[in-house]
Amino acid sequence: MAIAWTAIQNALLTWFTAASGLSNVIFAYQHGPQPATTYGSILVRPARMVGGGPDELRWSTANAWAVSTSYAAGARVINGSNLYQCTTGGTSAGSGGPTGTSTGIVDGTCVWSYVSASAGAEVLATAVGQREFVVTFEVYAQAVTAGQTALEYLVATQTSFALPSTQAAFLGTTPPFCFVDCAQPQDLSAIVSTNFQSRAAMDVRFRTTDANADVPTGYIATVVVTPTYSF
Repeated sequence: MAIAWTAIQNALLTWFTAASGLSNVIFAYQHGPQPATTYGSILVRPARMVGGGPDELRWSTANAWAVSTSYAAGARVINGSNLYQCTTGGTSAGSGGPTGTSTGIVDGTCVWSYVSASAGAEVLATAVGQREFVVTFEVYAQAVTAGQTALEYLVATQTSFALPSTQAAFLGTTPPFCFVDCAQPQDLSAIVSTNFQSRAAMDVRFRTTDANADVPTGYIATVVVTPTYSF
C-alpha cells in the first residue's frame, strides 16, 4: 500500500493545532483567502528513500479468508475463487467474507477490493522501504507589541515532540510515522505593506514506511526439494 498522505496530514494538523494553541491552522497553498492573523500553516514536502539502497523485497502468500480475524490494510486473502486486498484494516465478519469484483467491499469492519481471479496460493511480492519527509510549520502573528510572537508559538510547539502522547498519536496513525529531529525555528519577521508582521518557520523531519505490492506473480503448484551433497 502506498503512503496514505491524507491520514498523515490530518494527524499533523490535529497535533499542530493542539500543541501551538492556534485556533486557525491551514495547509500551505490551499485554495481560499488568507486568514486573518494569528494563524499557522503546514507544508508536507515529498518523501525520500532512507539509506540510498534498494527497498527490501518480501515474499508472502495469500491465505484463505477467515472469520472474526484482524486484518491490516494491504493484507490479501482468497475467498471463493477470488483474490482480495484489504484497503481498510479491521476485523472480518463472522461469516461470508468479501465477494464480487468491485472495490469498497465491506466485511465486518474491514473493507476489501477485488484483485483478480484466484489460481491457487498466490505468491505476492511486496517492496518495503523507509521514507523520510520534511514538514514546514509556519506561524503568522500580529506585531510583536500585540501579544505572543510567531517565534514563541513555534518554540513552545517544539517541546511537545518529547511527550509520550505526541509519539503515540503519530504511531497510532495509519500508516504510523515518527518524529526524527527538528531544526531550530527561524524568525522571518518583516515589513509587509505598511505593517510589521511577526512570522516564523520550523522544519521537522519524520519517518514512515512505504510498501508497494506487485500483482500476483503466480501460484504454488509444486514444491521441489533438491538435495545438495558435499564431500
